[in-house]
Amino acid sequence: MYGLACFSKFPIENAHEVHFESSFNGAVVYTIDIEGQKYTVANVHLESNSIRAEDKKLYSDFLQNSDSVKLEEVTTNIRSRLGAAYRQRVGQVQKVKNYIATQKTKGTIVCGDFNDTPISYAYSQMKKGLEDAYASTGFGPGITYHEDFFLFRIDYILHSKDIKAYRTKVDKVTYSDHYPLRSHLQLNIQAP
Repeated sequence: MYGLACFSKFPIENAHEVHFESSFNGAVVYTIDIEGQKYTVANVHLESNSIRAEDKKLYSDFLQNSDSVKLEEVTTNIRSRLGAAYRQRVGQVQKVKNYIATQKTKGTIVCGDFNDTPISYAYSQMKKGLEDAYASTGFGPGITYHEDFFLFRIDYILHSKDIKAYRTKVDKVTYSDHYPLRSHLQLNIQAP
Protein backbone atom coordinates (compact mmCIF):
# COMPACT_ATOMS: atom_id res chain seq x y z
CA MET A 1 0.00 0.00 0.00
CA TYR A 2 1.48 3.30 -1.07
CA GLY A 3 0.70 7.00 -0.79
CA LEU A 4 -1.75 7.07 2.10
CA ALA A 5 -1.12 9.48 4.96
CA CYS A 6 -3.03 11.45 7.54
CA PHE A 7 -1.62 14.62 9.05
CA SER A 8 -3.50 15.91 12.07
CA LYS A 9 -2.96 18.55 14.70
CA PHE A 10 -5.22 16.42 16.90
CA PRO A 11 -4.13 13.10 18.42
CA ILE A 12 -4.49 10.06 16.18
CA GLU A 13 -5.50 7.30 18.59
CA ASN A 14 -5.61 4.43 16.13
CA ALA A 15 -4.66 3.66 12.53
CA HIS A 16 -6.10 0.48 11.01
CA GLU A 17 -4.99 -0.70 7.57
CA VAL A 18 -7.72 -2.20 5.42
CA HIS A 19 -5.91 -4.49 3.00
CA PHE A 20 -7.15 -5.14 -0.51
CA GLU A 21 -6.16 -7.96 -2.81
CA SER A 22 -3.93 -5.51 -4.67
CA SER A 23 -0.28 -4.68 -4.30
CA PHE A 24 -0.72 -0.92 -4.52
CA ASN A 25 -4.16 -0.04 -3.22
CA GLY A 26 -5.68 0.00 0.22
CA ALA A 27 -7.22 2.14 2.92
CA VAL A 28 -6.27 3.36 6.36
CA VAL A 29 -8.99 4.17 8.88
CA TYR A 30 -7.96 6.52 11.68
CA THR A 31 -9.59 7.35 14.99
CA ILE A 32 -8.86 10.98 15.82
CA ASP A 33 -9.58 12.62 19.17
CA ILE A 34 -10.81 16.17 18.59
CA GLU A 35 -11.34 17.98 21.86
CA GLY A 36 -12.46 14.82 23.64
CA GLN A 37 -14.69 13.53 20.84
CA LYS A 38 -13.72 10.70 18.52
CA TYR A 39 -14.00 10.89 14.74
CA THR A 40 -13.35 8.26 12.09
CA VAL A 41 -11.28 9.39 9.10
CA ALA A 42 -10.76 6.92 6.26
CA ASN A 43 -8.18 7.57 3.58
CA VAL A 44 -8.79 5.30 0.58
CA HIS A 45 -7.11 4.44 -2.69
CA LEU A 46 -9.39 2.08 -4.59
CA GLU A 47 -8.37 -0.12 -7.51
CA SER A 48 -7.05 1.65 -10.59
CA ASN A 49 -8.59 1.05 -14.01
CA SER A 50 -5.14 -0.09 -15.18
CA ILE A 51 -5.37 1.91 -18.38
CA ARG A 52 -1.89 1.67 -19.88
CA ALA A 53 -0.05 4.29 -21.93
CA GLU A 54 -0.78 2.23 -25.07
CA ASP A 55 -4.52 2.28 -24.27
CA LYS A 56 -4.46 6.05 -23.83
CA LYS A 57 -2.57 6.48 -27.10
CA LEU A 58 -5.05 4.26 -28.93
CA TYR A 59 -7.92 6.34 -27.51
CA SER A 60 -6.18 9.61 -28.36
CA ASP A 61 -5.47 8.42 -31.92
CA PHE A 62 -9.10 7.40 -32.28
CA LEU A 63 -10.27 10.86 -31.19
CA GLN A 64 -7.97 12.47 -33.73
CA ASN A 65 -8.89 10.17 -36.63
CA SER A 66 -11.88 7.96 -35.91
CA ASP A 67 -13.00 5.00 -37.97
CA SER A 68 -15.11 1.94 -37.20
CA VAL A 69 -12.15 -0.47 -37.03
CA LYS A 70 -10.44 1.59 -34.35
CA LEU A 71 -13.72 2.03 -32.49
CA GLU A 72 -14.09 -1.74 -32.01
CA GLU A 73 -10.46 -2.07 -30.90
CA VAL A 74 -10.71 0.86 -28.49
CA THR A 75 -13.99 -0.22 -26.89
CA THR A 76 -13.03 -3.89 -26.53
CA ASN A 77 -9.67 -3.06 -24.98
CA ILE A 78 -10.88 -0.44 -22.52
CA ARG A 79 -14.14 -2.23 -21.63
CA SER A 80 -12.30 -5.35 -20.43
CA ARG A 81 -9.98 -3.32 -18.19
CA LEU A 82 -12.77 -1.17 -16.76
CA GLY A 83 -15.03 -4.16 -16.03
CA ALA A 84 -12.40 -5.96 -13.98
CA ALA A 85 -11.57 -2.81 -11.99
CA TYR A 86 -15.26 -1.98 -11.36
CA ARG A 87 -15.80 -5.41 -9.81
CA GLN A 88 -12.70 -5.13 -7.61
CA ARG A 89 -13.67 -1.69 -6.31
CA VAL A 90 -17.09 -2.89 -5.17
CA GLY A 91 -15.44 -5.46 -2.89
CA GLN A 92 -12.93 -2.89 -1.64
CA VAL A 93 -15.70 -0.43 -0.78
CA GLN A 94 -17.51 -3.15 1.18
CA LYS A 95 -14.37 -3.91 3.22
CA VAL A 96 -13.93 -0.22 4.11
CA LYS A 97 -17.62 0.27 4.94
CA ASN A 98 -17.67 -2.89 7.08
CA TYR A 99 -14.71 -1.69 9.14
CA ILE A 100 -16.11 1.85 9.52
CA ALA A 101 -19.40 0.33 10.76
CA THR A 102 -17.52 -1.17 13.73
CA GLN A 103 -16.32 2.25 14.89
CA LYS A 104 -18.23 4.02 17.63
CA THR A 105 -17.32 7.62 16.87
CA LYS A 106 -19.18 10.92 16.62
CA GLY A 107 -18.67 11.41 12.89
CA THR A 108 -17.03 10.00 9.79
CA ILE A 109 -14.95 11.40 6.94
CA VAL A 110 -14.01 9.23 3.96
CA CYS A 111 -11.63 10.76 1.44
CA GLY A 112 -9.29 9.74 -1.31
CA ASP A 113 -8.93 8.35 -4.80
CA PHE A 114 -11.95 6.18 -5.60
CA ASN A 115 -10.89 5.73 -9.26
CA ASP A 116 -14.59 5.86 -10.15
CA THR A 117 -17.14 8.46 -11.22
CA PRO A 118 -20.10 9.84 -9.24
CA ILE A 119 -22.49 7.63 -11.26
CA SER A 120 -20.68 4.39 -10.38
CA TYR A 121 -21.97 1.65 -8.12
CA ALA A 122 -18.80 1.77 -5.97
CA TYR A 123 -19.26 5.50 -5.35
CA SER A 124 -22.97 5.10 -4.51
CA GLN A 125 -22.16 2.32 -2.02
CA MET A 126 -19.36 4.31 -0.34
CA LYS A 127 -21.59 7.38 -0.16
CA LYS A 128 -24.49 5.61 1.59
CA GLY A 129 -25.22 7.57 4.77
CA LEU A 130 -22.64 10.23 3.87
CA GLU A 131 -22.62 13.60 2.09
CA ASP A 132 -20.34 14.48 -0.84
CA ALA A 133 -18.53 17.72 0.06
CA TYR A 134 -17.95 18.75 -3.57
CA ALA A 135 -21.47 17.91 -4.73
CA SER A 136 -22.95 20.04 -1.94
CA THR A 137 -20.55 23.00 -1.87
CA GLY A 138 -18.35 22.87 -4.98
CA PHE A 139 -18.90 24.52 -8.35
CA GLY A 140 -18.48 23.05 -11.82
CA PRO A 141 -17.67 19.52 -12.95
CA GLY A 142 -15.04 18.95 -10.23
CA ILE A 143 -12.59 17.16 -12.51
CA THR A 144 -9.79 15.71 -10.38
CA TYR A 145 -8.15 13.36 -12.89
CA HIS A 146 -6.63 14.90 -16.01
CA GLU A 147 -4.43 13.04 -18.43
CA ASP A 148 -4.43 12.35 -22.17
CA PHE A 149 -8.06 13.35 -22.88
CA PHE A 150 -9.21 11.43 -19.80
CA LEU A 151 -10.96 13.99 -17.59
CA PHE A 152 -12.93 12.61 -14.66
CA ARG A 153 -14.10 13.37 -11.13
CA ILE A 154 -12.72 10.37 -9.20
CA ASP A 155 -11.39 11.87 -5.94
CA TYR A 156 -13.81 12.63 -3.12
CA ILE A 157 -14.38 13.93 0.38
CA LEU A 158 -17.44 12.32 1.96
CA HIS A 159 -18.65 13.10 5.47
CA SER A 160 -21.39 12.18 7.90
CA LYS A 161 -24.42 14.44 8.07
CA ASP A 162 -23.41 15.97 11.42
CA ILE A 163 -20.35 17.52 9.71
CA LYS A 164 -20.84 20.59 7.52
CA ALA A 165 -18.69 21.14 4.44
CA TYR A 166 -18.11 24.50 2.83
CA ARG A 167 -15.81 26.05 0.20
CA THR A 168 -14.93 22.72 -1.41
CA LYS A 169 -12.76 23.17 -4.49
CA VAL A 170 -10.37 21.48 -6.86
CA ASP A 171 -6.90 23.06 -6.87
CA LYS A 172 -5.61 23.18 -10.46
CA VAL A 173 -1.97 22.44 -9.66
CA THR A 174 -0.11 20.03 -11.91
CA TYR A 175 2.00 18.02 -9.49
CA SER A 176 0.41 14.77 -10.63
CA ASP A 177 -2.29 13.32 -12.88
CA HIS A 178 -4.77 14.16 -10.08
CA TYR A 179 -5.73 17.62 -8.91
CA PRO A 180 -6.05 17.90 -5.13
CA LEU A 181 -9.51 18.37 -3.65
CA ARG A 182 -9.94 20.45 -0.53
CA SER A 183 -12.81 21.40 1.71
CA HIS A 184 -13.43 23.18 4.97
CA LEU A 185 -15.29 20.90 7.37
CA GLN A 186 -17.11 22.19 10.42
CA LEU A 187 -17.50 19.65 13.20
CA ASN A 188 -20.25 19.82 15.78
CA ILE A 189 -17.97 19.79 18.84
CA GLN A 190 -19.83 19.84 22.14
CA ALA A 191 -18.26 20.58 25.49
CA PRO A 192 -17.44 17.35 27.37
